[in-house]
Amino acid sequence: MAALTLADIADEDDNNAFAAFRELVGPALWAVIVRDVHRAKPGTCACRPDRPPMFDAAHPIPGPLCQRCMDQWTPRLMDGFGRIRAALMGDVPTIAGGSNAGQEVRELIVVRDHLVTPEAEWQEAAVHGAMLCHPAFPGGISPEPPGWLRAVWAQLVHFPTAGRIVPTVRRESAAERGLPTRPEVAISTAEWAAPLRADPVGQNILIHFLLGLRDEITDPFSLPKMQLRFGLSERETDERLRRSLALLRRCNPDFYARAVAGPLAGRPGGVPDETGPDECIGDHVPSVEDSCAAEADADTARKAIIAELLPPVRPSDDGRVRDTHPDTHGDTHPDTHGDGYGRRENPGPRPKAVPSRTAPKSQPKTHPKSGRPGTWPKSRPDARMPGAGPGAAPPAPGSDAIREPGATREPGAAREAGVIREPVLNAVTVRLLKVIVDAAYGKKADVVAAFRRHLRLGEEEAEAEVGRFTRLVAGAGVCWVDVLLRGIDGYGVA
Repeated sequence: MAALTLADIADEDDNNAFAAFRELVGPALWAVIVRDVHRAKPGTCACRPDRPPMFDAAHPIPGPLCQRCMDQWTPRLMDGFGRIRAALMGDVPTIAGGSNAGQEVRELIVVRDHLVTPEAEWQEAAVHGAMLCHPAFPGGISPEPPGWLRAVWAQLVHFPTAGRIVPTVRRESAAERGLPTRPEVAISTAEWAAPLRADPVGQNILIHFLLGLRDEITDPFSLPKMQLRFGLSERETDERLRRSLALLRRCNPDFYARAVAGPLAGRPGGVPDETGPDECIGDHVPSVEDSCAAEADADTARKAIIAELLPPVRPSDDGRVRDTHPDTHGDTHPDTHGDGYGRRENPGPRPKAVPSRTAPKSQPKTHPKSGRPGTWPKSRPDARMPGAGPGAAPPAPGSDAIREPGATREPGAAREAGVIREPVLNAVTVRLLKVIVDAAYGKKADVVAAFRRHLRLGEEEAEAEVGRFTRLVAGAGVCWVDVLLRGIDGYGVA
């Protein structure tokens, strides 16, 4: 039987054309696929990269074929053959996406043009196919391969396999074992996983751990990549992982059982002796003391968030409560020594106005009806309410500005004795909390840029504030902060 040449790929007979194409592309494609399958799941089969299933007497097949490797090889080989045959017929495939979307694939044009040249009539497909199998192809062999052969490798060997075989095999293996195939997608987008996204560092550590369990790595608890990425020690990384696992178990026990408890239970010697409540591994479930401490931390974080939202208040000389925010009547308190949130450090009494020595004294006015002397402005929007006086006790700060989620605010509820006006919320803090909650729920946003814009900080200062706010939201609970913001939506802000 005569050796198949490159020109046979352009033959009218599809069977003859496919045989020549398989001699050219099949061995190299098989070698790449088998190497990637063995890298994704070591020991999965006995397939050899140098023994492709060519189905002829010259290439005997050693033993039964691996179904996994065949499922990866056959569709890619057939798809490549269909693309080159379409190009030979004038229907060159086009680029699907990107800036060059809709343009014809240049490499396929180069291959097509070479297959119809006189040189292709004597060039054997198997000889050039062996060149493609070289591990260092295309840049590490000498002499340098021709341009059309590099185009064959790029479009028919490299493009169909690069970054595709390993994740595909690992997901298939996870599905066979009943594990979630894409845990990173669930943690990053699922509604139930919103609390896990409040701490981006903990979220990344958890995803890296879950992928390690899915891919059956030797020690999924060893996370040096996360330590280098976030600058954490081994102990800090382990603590964040434990907190994330405890929160995952609380948010979705079924997902925790399939993605964490199941794989760890199947590892020989990988399960600790003691177990926590609900048959979860004790090493990764907080104790009763830890749970009580977590509740106390949440209460502290919630109080801190409310303190961030409320403006500072101080009693005036007559016992009435004033705040440091400007009101609607021009009564402003300059925040020259504040901390960026409308709070003043050690606010003292408001300085009294010093009358000018040169200004003439104003003459006392009389009331138009009663004729009684005194100064009578046209309106006193901030006048003291009946019953208020120097001895009246000021209300607690924020008694009406923040209310429990779902509660309604009755008109005038904050107009207690001695109150100048209703306290208003810090608009900057409200916006920044909304940005963090939206990011926790998966909305794409540059949180650091938002902090820089609203607080007018540098990059490092903004990152520090983002970390502080993120810790508060994570400690208080994303759901709790979300309900709080929804409850005060539309309330007056400064």
